[in-house]
Amino acid sequence: FVALSIFATALEERYQTLPWLILQAFAATCAFCTKFTAAGCFILIALSHIKILFIHNRRPDWFSILFIRGVIVSIIFFFFLYVIMVIHLKLMPKNGYGDLYMQQDFRKLSMPVRVFKLLAAMYRYNANLQIDHPYQSKWYQWPLCLYDPLFVSVDFNARYIFLLSNPVASILSLLGFVIGFFTRDFTSFSYSVVYLISYAPFILVDRCVFNYHYEIPLMFGITAFCMSLSQFLVRYRKVQIGFAFVI
Repeated sequence: FVALSIFATALEERYQTLPWLILQAFAATCAFCTKFTAAGCFILIALSHIKILFIHNRRPDWFSILFIRGVIVSIIFFFFLYVIMVIHLKLMPKNGYGDLYMQQDFRKLSMPVRVFKLLAAMYRYNANLQIDHPYQSKWYQWPLCLYDPLFVSVDFNARYIFLLSNPVASILSLLGFVIGFFTRDFTSFSYSVVYLISYAPFILVDRCVFNYHYEIPLMFGITAFCMSLSQFLVRYRKVQIGFAFVI
């Protein structure tokens, strides 16, 4: 969904029509519902429309149009957030381990109240989680792949997998983040900003985290790298395509 947000943003910048704006908001909402740390997708949407309305076109009414688009995105966000959470609750009608984290009469409350309390409980639980894990890692290890791979058992037949990032992609993502701040292209700069917004909060997180938490800023950093690279290789389109394919 983060990748879809990036794709929809590129299409919205090209065509500037309502369907692509709706897709932008929908993809970002789905990404947020999957991981709260994907909230940076909405910052990407905001920066994209600032570029369209103010930086490129210099429209005198840019702020009012930006506000209207912000309202549309907000409506779509709250609508789909509510729908997705209702579906989540409808598909889980039986009592289980998760009920221990909710009040006793939770299932008897009205659906809007249940949605709100569930979202609050999810945030509260993750914010207060203090459990250690032998394969947890630190935020400063992720870009250079200095962590131990996450060990996962597949089944009871002694089959295992080790989860780790692509070192080349991780390093180029960090490089793209740095370069994006020094290019004259606002798009590259935007992706570097969203990279930072998606990554920096983990510096303050004391709970158990893993390298897969770097997936979201990783994608923004790779996009920043490709955008920055395109500024230096304008005449060499095939080289750009090759780099994108390799990454």
